[in-house]
Parts: sequence; structure tokens; C-alpha cells
Amino acid sequence: MPLYNGKLLVAAAGRSSMVEAPGGLANGVAIGPGGGLLVSTAQGRDDELVAYGPP
Repeated sequence: MPLYNGKLLVAAAGRSSMVEAPGGLANGVAIGPGGGLLVSTAQGRDDELVAYGPP
């Protein structure tokens, strides 16, 4: 799940998606309730915690 130019690559078996991501470096990733993805970032303009729902 690299951050590249404000994009986050979310990939799973047989599929992938580029989504808008907060700035900075991804320093934490977890699977949340219902299969959601939680991503924390740091060292950007703001530290953030972002949640992405399952497709």
C-alpha cells in the first residue's frame, strides 16, 4: 500500500484500486469491523486516520 503523489494503492487477491489518500507516510494499517481498512499517516501536513469501506 504505497502512498504515491497523494494516492493510496489498495490491493487484494484479484483486484486493486487507487484511492485519494491523506498526505504523509502510511505508518499504520489495520482491518476494521466489517472488512473496512484503517490507515494512519504521519509526517505530512497533518497526521490523519482514514477509514475505507469494503467494495
